[in-house]
Amino acid sequence: MSQPDLSEMARLVAECAGRGDFAGAAGQAEELLNVCRAAWGERPPDVLEVRMSLATLRLRAGDDAAYADLERLVPDLVDVLGPDHLSALTARHLLANRLGRDPLSSLTDWLRLFADAQRVLGEDHENTLAAREKLAEKRWEIGDLVGAMAEGDKVLGARRRLVGDGHADTLGARLLLAIWRGRASDIPGAVAELEALLGELGEKLGPQHAHTLTARHMLTLWAPQRVGVTDGVAAWEALVDKEARLLGADHPVTVASRQELARRRNAAG
Repeated sequence: MSQPDLSEMARLVAECAGRGDFAGAAGQAEELLNVCRAAWGERPPDVLEVRMSLATLRLRAGDDAAYADLERLVPDLVDVLGPDHLSALTARHLLANRLGRDPLSSLTDWLRLFADAQRVLGEDHENTLAAREKLAEKRWEIGDLVGAMAEGDKVLGARRRLVGDGHADTLGARLLLAIWRGRASDIPGAVAELEALLGELGEKLGPQHAHTLTARHMLTLWAPQRVGVTDGVAAWEALVDKEARLLGADHPVTVASRQELARRRNAAG
């Protein structure tokens, strides 16, 4: 197959991914990979990059079987491209992000990933910041509240410096820290931050963005009167409907809302 033909196949992959059709993009990438494998084999650098793209697209399409492909791919990436290559680091990042892992083992993986990303890419690279954010989350999960907040504050500072206060990533970092503050028993401090955030989130990202919905969810939980709640059951019914429609029925925020609604219905008899 000629180079223009391969370029056209790559363009179709990018086009599907660009419109959010990750399953379609994965299908196109699989066709491209089959052609590349037939021409050059399994381990040339360009073929490895296509394999990496396919695994990433499959994950974005919700196909968790792609993790097995990544496990097979990482040794090839390290062997051919080197352990410090961006694709090798990114593949390790994706594998470390699997759900349902032991918190301590996951923390260990993220400590190594963060150290490697910081050394190779620098502290301001997106991969490094994402690894540091995951490191903060894992510290929180094992009960290291001080360590989690410290890492989260560093991520927030970097986001503010690099992309500004109004960027979705910066607002998301503030939201996460506010939620952690509340869960660490500083409800008044968390509510004050969430109130300030809710207006900014609505203005910058819109009322239907996941960050905005999450902030409203937490305010409804911790300070319902601040968001105009007069009937708790009705408020949570409305939240469940809205979150299921916009985030999906299985999104963690939607699941938490359903649980809170059930609790309030039981309490009301």
